[in-house]
Amino acid sequence: MGPTIYLYLLVIGVVLGLLATWPDELRLLRPAQMLLFPVLLCCMWRAWSKFGPSFGDKALSGVLLLATSIGLIVTLVPNLTWLFRSLTQRTMFRLDGRYIDEDDHLQPIRKLVEAQQYEAACQRLETLLESHRADFHSLVLLVQLYHQLKNDKRAERCLQFMMQSASTDEELLAASRLYHQLTTA
Repeated sequence: MGPTIYLYLLVIGVVLGLLATWPDELRLLRPAQMLLFPVLLCCMWRAWSKFGPSFGDKALSGVLLLATSIGLIVTLVPNLTWLFRSLTQRTMFRLDGRYIDEDDHLQPIRKLVEAQQYEAACQRLETLLESHRADFHSLVLLVQLYHQLKNDKRAERCLQFMMQSASTDEELLAASRLYHQLTTA
């Protein structure tokens, strides 16, 4: 098997580093992980294959195996943290799907708001946003409904989402102003 196993481990480590940093939030870790994974896999193989019968072989291989295992765990912690957060935090809004039509979708909700039926309007808008693409105007309406219902934590999360997904500077500025008004009120 000889040196070819190290070539295979190098390729596997680079591919593993690439796949482990595929999400946009982990892209900054890509160069480090594409370098660390091959090195750690090669060291782990070396330690495992040189685990011999004498005490010196076992001690050196054991220390190397322990060090590479710890290095692998430390390298994977940001990826596992991201994975845990992405699985536990349900995203409230979709950025794909059908667009919301002002006349068909938002007008009935605005009529409920005018009739001061805020709870029903909020539930209807949340249901609409589960199946349709969240646009700026529907999110502003949702923030206003959350604020009216004294659900400021959800309004704050919605505004943070609006600031992250703003497509223009005007939307970002409007969302920032709303966020400032909400948090200082």
